[in-house]
Amino acid sequence: MSVNVMSVSFLQLDTVCRVLLDRQWTVGELVNAMLRFAQTTLDDPSPPQPNHTLFDELIGTEKPAVAILLETSL
Repeated sequence: MSVNVMSVSFLQLDTVCRVLLDRQWTVGELVNAMLRFAQTTLDDPSPPQPNHTLFDELIGTEKPAVAILLETSL
């Protein structure tokens, strides 16, 4: 892995950590968001946004994971 790719990955990890801290997500809420992304990807491997990544999903998710979980279980 090149230094540039590693620094981009590190910056993305740092961004995700900061966003999750700001949102005060628990580990369970993070896992829920990750599993939801994985299930969506498995259900539709060619989404409308081909470059949409887990990073984009985590950064773009404005609602707390608990609210999303409650909405999907109703």
